Amino acid sequence: MFLLPVPLDEPEQFLLDLSKMAHLEERVGCLAFRKRFNETMFDIGKKRNNTNGSRMAIARHIEPVVVAVVVLVVVVVVVVVVVVVVVVVVVVVVVVVSSSSSVVVVVVVVVVVVVAVAAAAAAAAVVVVIC
Repeated sequence: MFLLPVPLDEPEQFLLDLSKMAHLEERVGCLAFRKRFNETMFDIGKKRNNTNGSRMAIARHIEPVVVAVVVLVVVVVVVVVVVVVVVVVVVVVVVVVSSSSSVVVVVVVVVVVVVAVAAAAAAAAVVVVIC
């Protein structure tokens, strides 16, 4: 008895053709690698763009704060220096004019209080600007 070959349906014929291809596993592996590589590069590009956008947004918001803090620190330093100079001048004048040691002690205490208040005000101003 002689059997005639039966034609295969399309899916079976496709699988038969695939099985005849040389280095099929390597070719499929290469295609899969290319697909994963392209997807990974796309994801990395998106993350890089997001990072750059975030960095630029932060820089735009931080720069005015930094300038404000620097200006505030300069103003505070100038105020403290002026207060110290005025206090020293007052102490020298009081010492020269008065020979009483109790007056000198009172003036020194007042000077210390004024410097402490100026320093506290400066610290409070810095805290307000930073927060």
